[in-house]
Amino acid sequence: AGFLFWLATGWIVGGFMEEVLFRGFLLTRVSQLFADPALGLAVGIVAQALLFGALHLYAGAFAFVFAATLALSSGIFYLLLGRNLWPLIVMHGAWNTVAIWGVYSS
Repeated sequence: AGFLFWLATGWIVGGFMEEVLFRGFLLTRVSQLFADPALGLAVGIVAQALLFGALHLYAGAFAFVFAATLALSSGIFYLLLGRNLWPLIVMHGAWNTVAIWGVYSS
């Protein structure tokens, strides 16, 4: 029961909500603050990556760097995919599934 609860939480909060908030909302809103669209997108990608990394600081410096790097690449892929969040949601949910499985199988 605990595994299923955390699995659902990992998909809903981690997979869906974090992607919508960081890639879908934050990247877009920050980029709209700039007159130059290219500069706005660059700042938006970096800003959402740094904030996403900061969200993972509870796990230490390595987790911050790892999460920020993953968010940086996710922000780029988000734009390359035509602002389609679904592939990122699935990837994030799958990553969380592996992590949760690792906790429960050890």
